[in-house]
Amino acid sequence: MGEFSGKTVFITGAAKGQGRAVALAFAREGANIVGFDLEKPIAYPAYNNSTSKELLLLKKDIEALGANADVYGGDVRRAKDVERAVAGGVGTFGTIDVLFNNAGICAYGLAHELTEPNGMR
Repeated sequence: MGEFSGKTVFITGAAKGQGRAVALAFAREGANIVGFDLEKPIAYPAYNNSTSKELLLLKKDIEALGANADVYGGDVRRAKDVERAVAGGVGTFGTIDVLFNNAGICAYGLAHELTEPNGMR
């Protein structure tokens, strides 16, 4: 049993890079993982090209370690997407104990003037 056995970790930007590495590290320590990332590339900013295929591969790799995973596609800039993933994770695992807010999408402008993007789905 690892240090996070029985705990549930919610990770944004989980499909690739640092988010993926953190998800696998927590899984090795016995945590349940709720992974959240884009399910398809977005037009702006163009640097993030995560896909649902990468999320499903993450789930498979976590389960191969003997841990449990639930993955969700969406955009961290859309509250409904995040709320859906949180509700799903809580529904599956009962609670979320740790948040690892790794996703980063850079949008330029004054914070109070930015709005949620439209048309992701």
